[in-house]
Formats: sequence, structure tokens, C-alpha cells
Amino acid sequence: MNKKIILSFLIFILISLLMILSGCYALEIEDYSIVAGIGIDYNNQEFEITFEIYEENNGQTTNLSSTTKSSKGNTISESFNKISSFMNKKPYLNHASVIIINEDLAKNKFNETINYLLHDVRIRSACYFIISKNQTSKEIFEKSKELKKVIAFDIYKHFDIKEGLIQKWSKTKFNEVINEKINENGTIILPTITYKNECDINGAYLIKSDNEQIMVNDYEVFAFQI
Repeated sequence: MNKKIILSFLIFILISLLMILSGCYALEIEDYSIVAGIGIDYNNQEFEITFEIYEENNGQTTNLSSTTKSSKGNTISESFNKISSFMNKKPYLNHASVIIINEDLAKNKFNETINYLLHDVRIRSACYFIISKNQTSKEIFEKSKELKKVIAFDIYKHFDIKEGLIQKWSKTKFNEVINEKINENGTIILPTITYKNECDINGAYLIKSDNEQIMVNDYEVFAFQI
């Protein structure tokens, strides 16, 4: 078992608990942009971060509409830093319900990405971790204007319904992904989706590392969790 990863995970949990117990999560909501979903794409040797952000109506955040902000960088940390500097308000990531990565990132930069997110205490442990198939996460989130809905929230509800029926996707939440990551024999299960007018789950990647991945169909997923 990778001792550095285990130690990082324990530090992540400890810091989160200390912040909650000390009341550090008390915030003035008007100072923040509430992020509904996080997209991380990797194309042409660049990372691109996209935030889907709840829009405000008369100073109140609404679940009915959203906008997107994106930024590119040579590293994932550079991309996150850039997007934060471009925004008028600080991004509040703790309410993000989904993280979507594209296939190129899953195949080439998965370990780098998961190790970065592991150290970010703002990431919500119960959010779903998903791979976009034949689309970038940016393309999915940008459908919010056309479809007039918050895409991240719509995807989250879709997975919650599926999980409630057969528990097929119970291991695709961020905390479960981290648990599998720190287990040297663990296998991470990330569902793949496409999104046109609604979310379509069409399979999953079974991931051990950037070089150990298997694509399975929707019907095979449950067998790998038994």
C-alpha cells in the first residue's frame, strides 16, 4: 500500500474535520460563486478546468439556471489557479455534485489528477466522479444555456436514481474513488456518460493506473463490484 497516499488521505480527513468543528465553513454567501459541477479535460497536452456555476437572481443563488467559466493550463494546479483568478467571486467547490473528466485525461493523466484532488479539501466527498465519452466535460456543462437547466444537478439526480435501484454506482462517489486509490489492490470504477438532452450512462472504465484500464459495458459493471 502506498504510504504517502494513505497519509495524504488521513491529512485530508483531519483538515476537513478541523474546519467543520472550528466553524471555518461559515461564509458570507454573497462573496462566493457556488459551483454546481467541476469539469477537467485534457487535450493537446493542456488541462482545461470548467466550473458550472449557479446563477444569481436578485442576489439569490438559484437551482434553475447556471453559467460556465473555463481556463487552460499546462498543469492541473495552474488551471485551477487561473480559473479562480479570472472569476469576480471566489469559487465555492464544496457543493459541487459531480466531477467530470474526459477520456483523454482518464487514459493519460488520471493519477496526476486524482492526487491533486486528494489534497483539495474543498472537494465534496459525496460527489459523483464520471468520465465523459466522445465529449469534453466543457461541452456537457455548456449545454446548460441551451437546455435551461443546471447540468451537474441533473446528472447527480440521474445517478442517485440509478444507485437507489441496484446500488450499481455506489462506488463512483469521490470518497469511494479515494478509498480504492489508496488500496494497492483496489480498482476504481468510473461510469461513462454522454449528454445530449439528458444524461445517458453507457458503460464504465475500470482503472488501476494510467496504464491499467478496462472498458466495460453497462451490464458488466455490477459483476465487478460483487
